[in-house]
Amino acid sequence: MFKNHFLTRAFFVVLCVSAPILYADDKKNVVVAWDIHGVLCSQPAWSGHNCCPNAQTVALVKKLHAQGIKQVIFSNISQGSMQKLHQKFPELFDCFDWSRSMAKAEGIFTRKPHSKYIEKFLVKTWPTNARNIIFFDDKETNVQAARNHAIDAHVFYNAAQATEVLKQKNVL
Repeated sequence: MFKNHFLTRAFFVVLCVSAPILYADDKKNVVVAWDIHGVLCSQPAWSGHNCCPNAQTVALVKKLHAQGIKQVIFSNISQGSMQKLHQKFPELFDCFDWSRSMAKAEGIFTRKPHSKYIEKFLVKTWPTNARNIIFFDDKETNVQAARNHAIDAHVFYNAAQATEVLKQKNVL
């Protein structure tokens, strides 16, 4: 078990170090990653799909989509709940690249902030360099874990704050 974990870690160190350094002002190389609960949508009352999209964040997602900015989901939501949300709100969730998104947490160790979940996300978003992933999450522990993997992660407070971060990065 430890041997495989070490090899996985070594693979990512080589992967990140050997990748060409990309700059966030080059919009075609930027990926904006969003958590769902507390960021794109309200916190669910009792089930992962029982939430409502945040109107201001939806407007920001649509603006980025219209500008051709790549966007993905990076969430601890279950795959079943994610499918239900996508069916309920296609105008929002059609803005995301699903081939590069992570929304299938299963069990305690297959979700943020655990390293293996973040490493799987980095594999899905390859060839994007981790430094060119701008990630918004409402939980400090998830943000710190993402930063430990060189992701440009930010605690999400509201859409206005996320807009400012994206302007500072020359994405907007």
